Amino acid sequence: MFARIVADSEAGGVKRLASLGAARLRQVAPKAGAAGPTDWTTKDVRLLLEDLLSLVPRLFQLHARCDEVDRLVQRELAGKFLACSTALTKSEDGLVVKSRFQANHKDLKRLAGTVRDPVSYFQRNGAAQSKSKGERLVRKDPGAEASKKELVDKFWGKAETEMDVSAEDVLAYIWNFMSYGRCAEHRSSNGNALRVALDVPESHSKLMVVGKKMMYGVDDRVTAAWWVWRREPDGGYTLAGAPHTDCPPNEQTREVDKIVLANGKAVYTRIRGLYRFVRLGPNVCRVTVVIHGDVGGSIPKIAMRGYTKVALSIMAKLKLKFERSAVKVDEELRTYLPPPPLRADLTASQEQVVASCYTLKEDGAPQDPLKSPCPEVTMSARWPPEGSGNIVAQAECVADTDPMNAAQWFFGYCGRERMQESMEKASELARLVVERNSDHDFVAATVRRFSPFVRDREFVVRVLVLREDHGGLVVCFDSMPAAYKVDYGEKMRSVRGTTRVLVLVNGIAGEQNQCTVKLMQTVSLGGLALIDRIPTIAVKSLSAVASMRLRFRRDEEVDKADLDELAALISSKAENYCREEHELVKRVRDRFASIPAASFEKLASPHSAVNMSGSREYHTFRATAILDERVALCAAFELSKMSRAAVSSHYAKGGTERSLVKENNHNFMLHQVRDVRAAGFSPREFVSRCVWEWETDRVLWVAHESCDSDSCPLRSDYVRGKIKTLVKFEALESLDGEIPQTRISFTQSPDLGGLIPGKLMDSASIRQLAYVHRMREHFDRSLDIDLKNQSRLVLLFKGTNGWPVLDKDEQGLLKAGMNRFGLFERKEVAVKKVAAESASVTKSTAKTLGQALDWGKCEALVPASKEEVLAFMWDVCARRRWDNVDLIREVLEEKNDHNCVWYVRKGKAGGFNRARKWKDRDGVNRAIWSRLDSKTLAFVSVSTEHAKRPETDGAVRSHAPVSTMIREVRPGVCRVTHVAQLDLGGNMPSWAQNLHLKKNLALAYRIQQHFQALRPLATWQKDDGERVGGALLVRKKSEDAVKKRSARVPLRLRELFKSNAGLQELGERYEWFELLLGKVVANKLRPAGDSKVKLSNMTVKQANVIGRALASSIASNLTAPAAVDEWILRYPAMKEMEREYVWFRPMMDTIAQRLLESVAWGLKLRLYMGAILSTMDLLSDLYMIYLYANTNKVGEAQILACMAGLCLGVQLAIVWVQMRKGPTRVMLKEALIVLSGMAPGVYAKRVAENEDREEHAVMEPDLMLTCIRTIEMAFESIPGCIYQSFVVLRDLRNGAGYKKSVLVSIALSALSTGFSAATISFDYDVNPQRRREEPSFYGYVPDEAGRRTLVFGCMILNGALLLASKSLCIALLAIAGREYVVGYLLGDMGLYFVYKLLRRDLWHWIPLADTSLSAIFTVLERIVVKILVDFTGLVQLRAPGELGGIYFAGSQMAALAVPYVTTRIMGGVDMGDMGGVDLGTVVGSISAASVLSVSVFLLSIKRGYVSTFFSTRTGRDFVTSKFLREGDESKSAVFKYNVRCWLEIREDVQAWCSGGWDEWEIEKPEWFSKNPIRGPVGEPTSLRMFGGCSRKNRRMWLSIRGDVRAWTLENWERWEDEQPEWFNDNFQMSVDGDMIPPESLRRMAGGGSARRRSSLGNYWGGGGGGREWFQSKAAGGARSNR
Repeated sequence: MFARIVADSEAGGVKRLASLGAARLRQVAPKAGAAGPTDWTTKDVRLLLEDLLSLVPRLFQLHARCDEVDRLVQRELAGKFLACSTALTKSEDGLVVKSRFQANHKDLKRLAGTVRDPVSYFQRNGAAQSKSKGERLVRKDPGAEASKKELVDKFWGKAETEMDVSAEDVLAYIWNFMSYGRCAEHRSSNGNALRVALDVPESHSKLMVVGKKMMYGVDDRVTAAWWVWRREPDGGYTLAGAPHTDCPPNEQTREVDKIVLANGKAVYTRIRGLYRFVRLGPNVCRVTVVIHGDVGGSIPKIAMRGYTKVALSIMAKLKLKFERSAVKVDEELRTYLPPPPLRADLTASQEQVVASCYTLKEDGAPQDPLKSPCPEVTMSARWPPEGSGNIVAQAECVADTDPMNAAQWFFGYCGRERMQESMEKASELARLVVERNSDHDFVAATVRRFSPFVRDREFVVRVLVLREDHGGLVVCFDSMPAAYKVDYGEKMRSVRGTTRVLVLVNGIAGEQNQCTVKLMQTVSLGGLALIDRIPTIAVKSLSAVASMRLRFRRDEEVDKADLDELAALISSKAENYCREEHELVKRVRDRFASIPAASFEKLASPHSAVNMSGSREYHTFRATAILDERVALCAAFELSKMSRAAVSSHYAKGGTERSLVKENNHNFMLHQVRDVRAAGFSPREFVSRCVWEWETDRVLWVAHESCDSDSCPLRSDYVRGKIKTLVKFEALESLDGEIPQTRISFTQSPDLGGLIPGKLMDSASIRQLAYVHRMREHFDRSLDIDLKNQSRLVLLFKGTNGWPVLDKDEQGLLKAGMNRFGLFERKEVAVKKVAAESASVTKSTAKTLGQALDWGKCEALVPASKEEVLAFMWDVCARRRWDNVDLIREVLEEKNDHNCVWYVRKGKAGGFNRARKWKDRDGVNRAIWSRLDSKTLAFVSVSTEHAKRPETDGAVRSHAPVSTMIREVRPGVCRVTHVAQLDLGGNMPSWAQNLHLKKNLALAYRIQQHFQALRPLATWQKDDGERVGGALLVRKKSEDAVKKRSARVPLRLRELFKSNAGLQELGERYEWFELLLGKVVANKLRPAGDSKVKLSNMTVKQANVIGRALASSIASNLTAPAAVDEWILRYPAMKEMEREYVWFRPMMDTIAQRLLESVAWGLKLRLYMGAILSTMDLLSDLYMIYLYANTNKVGEAQILACMAGLCLGVQLAIVWVQMRKGPTRVMLKEALIVLSGMAPGVYAKRVAENEDREEHAVMEPDLMLTCIRTIEMAFESIPGCIYQSFVVLRDLRNGAGYKKSVLVSIALSALSTGFSAATISFDYDVNPQRRREEPSFYGYVPDEAGRRTLVFGCMILNGALLLASKSLCIALLAIAGREYVVGYLLGDMGLYFVYKLLRRDLWHWIPLADTSLSAIFTVLERIVVKILVDFTGLVQLRAPGELGGIYFAGSQMAALAVPYVTTRIMGGVDMGDMGGVDLGTVVGSISAASVLSVSVFLLSIKRGYVSTFFSTRTGRDFVTSKFLREGDESKSAVFKYNVRCWLEIREDVQAWCSGGWDEWEIEKPEWFSKNPIRGPVGEPTSLRMFGGCSRKNRRMWLSIRGDVRAWTLENWERWEDEQPEWFNDNFQMSVDGDMIPPESLRRMAGGGSARRRSSLGNYWGGGGGGREWFQSKAAGGARSNR
């Protein structure tokens, strides 16, 4: 059978499963003997059958394609519904007709609290009032009598919503009752409850049986229903259901009867239902469902109200499942809707609405302007006379869409997009469609929240759209009468307001996709008049026009079309100029030509490609640059003053007005007003005339000059400024004949007027020169130019096999350059790590003896080929290599293809009167490249001299030797290692030069980010996410010029999204993604909001909420992955991002890690809080020791001192174990930290800063912190709390009283212990890696932040209360008699060990080879775990390998019962007056609080994990289950556990290793390389990995060390004779001395090189290569001292 499975299967996973079964068969087969399988025991047969049966679900898991199958079945069913022509039977048609009749009830009321739900829920008035208690279906024949019985409805519910999918797909999903997805949902909520579906052949019917698991104390329900579907004439569908007893008898109904009778314990429910699917579009439909019936049994009325929504919950699931982008769905609906009716075709009531709205137009246009939030939208208002009328507001704009789209957008007041915006607004309490009259006529209601002192306002309007005779479109909103009532499901404390809105939409002649929109509105708020808020309300009402324009805007498209049109006009050169126009251009040219060139001084430029200069004497400023575009387009950009981008930029920079009057094609007048944005200064107004003119075919002039105009009279509130501007465009030679080049010279002389100081005026003028830089960036094609040059170089490097021939000098230069890499490996060189820009980049510096200047090294993985990286470095004059401090970059000489000389000069230009402390630096470098091997290229550069660039006084000659190694890691990825030294020369101190060196080590990072920016989004993998995440946290130099901190991150994001191809694609796909990352990177700690929208419906506002929430997740988690995991699980849109993009989580992990290292709150706050509590606990104990010592309680002081000393002693022992292999000074330092009592704080700081484990350390910092906390709890907090409680009770009994400081100390001990226990459990559970590896155990902490906080608080409170309760009880028992304490503790502990022994679960899972050591450790560990659980309730220890779930639950229940038992015992003990303290009240209060805390905890965690607190799994079961999982990586985890925990499956493990070892050695999977398995005894191939492993991985095979030793002793001499390839020095040094035969050990000690003997001696413990040591060990074959 197993052979047949292997033969018939091509899947490796199936073969492995078969091998496991075969191994089990071989294990039990020998027992059969000659007599055959009849001698097998029952256990043997059971084990074999279990293995065989387990193959079925495991095969299913291997080959399951649930989602794919569900999609295929749903698609097939949808096609069946469309094509089906089978007629319904009489009974089926009767069921549909009857269901539709019964569903038409008008007496329905909306469910309370559902008005904002995307699904509308209703229930019938008077439902749930029947006194019938239902009936159980216990009859043998569920026949006609039951079906004739009158059905008494106990609930009647209705739900309605619109689905973003076709009607056929929704029906197919519901009809596919047994799909994988729906069955999985059923199992998650109802366990193994019944779920069956039977198709009735050749009909439209199906019988469905489903069980429902009810709450505790309520019987489960079972429903058997008959469902029929029918296609309607309107293209929709009807799905009707009734009890299965209504179906005509057939084979399927009899089968259902048997199923129902077999579940007689459940209550039978009689349900009728109706689904109505109305087609609204090809992929949109409206679904209405009505369900009514009797659920049976006795359920309270209040519970039935909730049951109505639960029964209809499928609608919400369907809505969420099929939800698509709201914008796209609205577009589909607008396309599918029929044209609006003409006004002549309206009904009388509709005409009345239109006539009422048209009165707004007849009253005339408003005249008073309003401040518009959007410059493109003009707003105005007409204020009524005092005491009469209402305000009339108006808004106008031009929309970039056709009139029909614009009108339908306004008509879609309750469309998807508008409803989503309403849900996001806290100011709207409700928005819903009340009544639909037709496709173009409906009634809508809105309730808006006002201030807390003003009642909310309700608006109920009738909305309709129509066409005018002239082609225009009109949308009307008119309020309904006050008598018109709306059902909100609850009472709205609001005042009814009235409004009328008229929207006029008309097309623009000659423009197909543009129209004019005018909205006029009048509002009456009702109630008390809100005079002060009327203007604000009017603006908010009119903002719908701005929203509409924003939805359809095409600014870039429109601007580009206008720019091309203007460029074509300029290129035609067919303009006729008058004399005044010629004179204006000549006058401006002569004005600037008269300024002496010597008066211009160089200014600081935002980019080295833009040269700026200024003359303060003449108040004139100039900027020049070269643009990558032809003259006509560059000039058109300058002349497009009213382009949408220019207008938007003008208003963003403080502009308030801007207009243009065109005289002709080459002459216009520009009027603009700017706000100075300074207190006491009036806005500046500029009126200028602009003329452009060709001088020659290659030179174009654009002149601006201030002028006066009657259309722009002087205003008293403005200051009129003057300005002269001259722009020269000169055509240059194209680059490679493809990219045109234009030189621009921009000269300006402004006069802002008024009393502005000259320096301020000059500063403002200098900022205006940045316009040239923006123009250059707009036309920049540097990337295309650089890539073309680099492509040429790549072909050159690959030519002639890429092996350049070096002469003798070049070989010497290359050798010297390669020797620099060894500098960082020398022992005498001090190497220090340097903070890198990203986690994917490493940087370090090396200081050699006798040298003041350091060497620097940086290394990074680059997503490019080695030739591409070399081309980037070789092309020194590439535009992407220029920096803002580069003044000159040029190649002086190219000796050959692999040897050249270049010159670079760096500096920073100053402004007026700016002192330049340091001179420019320049350097001449000679560079060569060569190929070291097929996968490695080398680049070396050294300083040299050249006649073309001799040293000058204007610059200091610097020297920078550089070596770069480029090694291919895998195709398309290489590792760049860059070593350099920087000697800036002059009198600059060495420390400053070393500081500059650290900054200049960013070359590897720049190379990495250059090629990362070229990668398209489709190629991104996990590494790309990490690199991009690191880049988002690196500050840009351009941010230094931004004074406002909050604006720096958005600037950085804009630059990255512009330069990075993948991010740019993301920004185009998701317009909100840039804002999301901006809020994440800003990392401002704010309360996290909720957002349940899907990825398709994400908006900018939702992105703002989600992005800000990551900071709070970082603040509440131990590690960055845990914080990101909480953040992603909290928001559905982020879950979809993670599923869709493999790079998303690595990117967010990288960002969170960097933020975690830099912020001063969050994780550090939580860790430091625990450290502070622990330190305060220790200090309070020291104070109590001092207090007892001074109050004649020396014994008590000594006992507390012993506890504190024992705690410190154990911590010192842990430190010794941690640091025993390290330097003595490090161990002493750690010991001093422990003795100072600051160990928790210090280790908390190390974890918070994500420090790596030191080389000589044994444990990671987080594990060390856990050990420190556990020791404090077990040896100081718990015993100290118990003893101090005993002292207090004893003193109270003796009438001595107590001091409050004692209670403070006890409270601190309890709180510190509770916090430590809660932190350990919380951090283990939220760890994403543990959740992935053990999803059935880890994950009980909820994903929502609020519930997480509640669970964490409950764990703290439970631990503190449990410790206080147990301490008080033991103290009381001690007073009653020591025998009680001893008996209780020994009895409790003994019972625990007996339980473990009986369940064969005593051995602990830590893999220790030595049996005696393992036994000692097991006993100690079990005792400590039992104490911690009893006194702290540490939830993590409920794990199967520790206390176990069921014993954990029993221990906690016993802890609640112990106080009552103790008080009964103390009833017979004379306690005295006790100072008036009632012990029963104290114990009862603590116990009650504990019960409440535990109850809230269990109700707050995820329901699926409650069972883990009562699990009966043992450690053996847990380890065995790991091996039985699919996947070699999961099976390999068994080696992390004690072999005694998996002895039963040891042969299976060996069989698995035997079957896969050769394959693993060839494929080298990641898990095999990280945690190599020490293979089965007898497999020679396993020795290769055994010999090559490091000592720290020996623990993986310690459990079989004895077998390995026997194996090596048996085969060693044979290996010496055969000398296989793997039997080398490295292997022999990895083998322990007792595993080598004595004779072989003697030969090893006497032979070989001194270096080999020394290495063996150092490794084995002899040191120095001592011959005597080897001989002494070899003489007896003694085991080496490890």
